[in-house]
Amino acid sequence: HNDYAVTTVDGELKVLPATGELEFADIAELVYSGSVQTIAKDQVKVSIKNVGIVDEDNFEFTVNEGGKNVGQYSATVVILTGNYAGTTGTFNWNVVQKEVKVTVADATAVYGTDAGMTFDIAKYEGFVDGEDESVITKQATITAPNADGKTFRTVGTYAITAEGIEAQNYYFTYTAGTLTITKASITVTAKDHSVEYGHDEANSNNGIEVVEGLVNGDTIESLGEI
Repeated sequence: HNDYAVTTVDGELKVLPATGELEFADIAELVYSGSVQTIAKDQVKVSIKNVGIVDEDNFEFTVNEGGKNVGQYSATVVILTGNYAGTTGTFNWNVVQKEVKVTVADATAVYGTDAGMTFDIAKYEGFVDGEDESVITKQATITAPNADGKTFRTVGTYAITAEGIEAQNYYFTYTAGTLTITKASITVTAKDHSVEYGHDEANSNNGIEVVEGLVNGDTIESLGEI
């Protein structure tokens, strides 16, 4: 300017961190262990929307509450450095049920006997932290085929299956047991008869007089040849 001598003084431009939107992926599920657990940095992928993945060294990780029982918990992330320092976000993580393997006990029954017999669990494998089947909130339904509700119907081997067990922190998988139905015992009494000397026995008045022990409505006629 013609009337002034101009002196310039440099100013300082501060570039402040931008606020971004955090996104979370590949969040690990922690399996119930009986103890309080917390998710770790390497069990989640943190990124800034439209920017990219954030290295583990560049964010602070705070678990808001440790998780023991199955359920949903949360953690908060704060970006520490770079153009998005101070950006925060919260994500949810889960403790999930642990597997317990259930083996059904084998059983034996005699053909025609009471099909109302009870079946049992042989063992449980997978409970943790000293827990056992006392934590079960709904017991197993155990069934076997080949019964009409009153009697076992056919000799052979059959699977005894279980289902329906429930517990807060566990899920259950099943190995069937084997039901073996064995033959029933019967007593056969032949008719007394006599044969005149010199006559063919095939023409004699032989036969069965009494059969004891038949079940399931069986008769000597329905059995055919004994």
